Amino acid sequence: MDDLTFDARERQRLGQEPCGPIMEALAQLEPGQTLMVINTFETRPRERVWEGRRYWATVHQEGPEHFGVRLVKDPKLRPGDVPAVDRRDSRWI
Repeated sequence: MDDLTFDARERQRLGQEPCGPIMEALAQLEPGQTLMVINTFETRPRERVWEGRRYWATVHQEGPEHFGVRLVKDPKLRPGDVPAVDRRDSRWI
């Protein structure tokens, strides 16, 4: 079971919405598998969606237009579990 990576930055620069392909990649994950999303902006608007679908997220900013989001599918996660999103300054990219 390999981890997946989706780099959304080029789609965003072209004015294309990356949400659909990200959600498609998430749907492929097995429990415990990771999707790394590389983004040009802070992901706060999508975090509730991920939490509601039982994904843990770790967010790390590498630069002004380089946000990494590591999403892990966890079937045991329930809405309201804290923290569903971790913003500690840990390096995992």
